Amino acid sequence: MSESRGEFIQCIRASSSILVVVGAGISRPSGLPTFREDPEFWGRPIEQIASKKAFDENPEIVWDLYERLRIMATNASPNEGHLALARLSKAKPGCLMVTQNIDEELSARAGHGAGTLQALHGSLFDIKCASDDCAFRGRNVSEQVSGLTWCPACKTTYLRPGVVWFNERLPSGVVERIEAWLESHDCIDMVLVIGTDRTPYAHEALAKGAKMAWFNIMEDELESTGDADWVVDGDASWTLPNIIDEALA
Repeated sequence: MSESRGEFIQCIRASSSILVVVGAGISRPSGLPTFREDPEFWGRPIEQIASKKAFDENPEIVWDLYERLRIMATNASPNEGHLALARLSKAKPGCLMVTQNIDEELSARAGHGAGTLQALHGSLFDIKCASDDCAFRGRNVSEQVSGLTWCPACKTTYLRPGVVWFNERLPSGVVERIEAWLESHDCIDMVLVIGTDRTPYAHEALAKGAKMAWFNIMEDELESTGDADWVVDGDASWTLPNIIDEALA
C-alpha cells in the first residue's frame, strides 16, 4: 500500500459518498467460475460465448452454459465479501455499488439497501427474446436447468439470457441511475474496486476527488492500479470484511 492500513481504515470511516465497482472475482469464493480463472467451465474463449453472434450460431451451447451458471448461482450463498459490502451500504447511505457481475442476485441476497445496487451487465435470472423486434422480458427462477425455448410472445425466436454481451448497449435505466448518483455529488470520497481490472465510472469519481483502493486483483492486472492509493492483496471474501468491519466499528 502506498499509504498505511490505518489511513485506509480512517478514510472509509470518514467517507460518506463511496462508489464500489465489483467484478467476478468477488463471487469466485462462492463457487462461481470466472471467464479468466476457470476456462475449463466455459470450454471456449469468451468471444465465442458472450455475443449475439455466438448465440445465433450455437444457441443450445450458449444457453446451456448460462443455465448451468444460473443454477450454480441459485445454489450458492453470498460469501463474507458480499455480506461486508451490504453492511457498508447500510452504514453509508451515500454508497453506490456498480456490479459487473451477472450473478447480482448474490449481492442482493446479501442484503444491500434499496437502490444501492446497480447491475451494469444484467442478470442470469433475466430472460428476453433474442429478436430486437420483440420486447418480451421475463424472469427465470427455476431451480432446475431449463431447456432452450421459443419466445412466448413472438413465437419465432428463441429466448436468451438477459445479460449484456459484447457490442451490446448497457441497460439505459441502470446507466441513468449511476450517472444521476455521480452528478448528485460535488465531491466523492472513495472508490473501491473489487475483483476486476475494469473500472467503469471510477475516473469520474477520481475527478471529484475520490481516493481509490483495489481488492482481489490478479497478478497480471497490477499495472492497472496506477491510480490506486491502496492495493489489498488476498481473497476479497476475507480482506473485505476484515477492513470494512474495522472501519465501521
